[in-house]
Amino acid sequence: MLPYRGKGFVIPEPWRSRGLRYGTDDLVGLVKRAAAKVAKRYPGAMLGVADMAKPYGGPAEFHRSHQSGRDVDLLYYAVDLRGKPLFPDNHMPLYGRGKKAYRCESPERRWHIRVRYFDVKTNWAFVEAVLTDPFVTVERIFMSNRIIGWLLDYAQKTKQPRWLIRRAQHILLRPRDSRAHADHMHLRIVCPRGDALVGHCIDLEMRRHQAKRALIRELAKRHVQRWDGRVCR
Repeated sequence: MLPYRGKGFVIPEPWRSRGLRYGTDDLVGLVKRAAAKVAKRYPGAMLGVADMAKPYGGPAEFHRSHQSGRDVDLLYYAVDLRGKPLFPDNHMPLYGRGKKAYRCESPERRWHIRVRYFDVKTNWAFVEAVLTDPFVTVERIFMSNRIIGWLLDYAQKTKQPRWLIRRAQHILLRPRDSRAHADHMHLRIVCPRGDALVGHCIDLEMRRHQAKRALIRELAKRHVQRWDGRVCR
């Protein structure tokens, strides 16, 4: 269970009342460590945590995923008109051109909310924190293409390590079967090793990767070119 509030993070309403604040030990630990790391680097930065999963997993209201304790929705870090960190409220603002947000569609549609701006440096610091975590591997972070572009551009301009940028390019994706995620990020971790070994967690992405590698090996067996000039088929 993730506490309602901790160092560098908070669960605001209405997500607090929904009770979807449970996850695997790995996910809960990752959120705590990453939020604390960002708060230490940028004093005043506060991560807004939305839905995770029910106490024992399974289908959750409002979501098609969030069933295995490996998913969490997170509000983007934002700043106000003066550039000061904005404390997460009960809105998921939609960020558009100029990194500005003034309306939201979730958890309910509002056309006029407190104006705020997407804080690129702080959001990148969070991405960096979760991708370099020594204990947990992130499978995907779903965001809109526009926001992904902001973060990768910032990483390039600030000369972040190349391996970290390549890792982010692989992990930051726009979901294909849902909204663009211009108002929050959806983070999913891989199956914890212990759970996978006993069959309590099935990593579909890993299975696709293994199936692809098996297909490549099979094709290689059928089409092998020998160095002596002969071709075996």
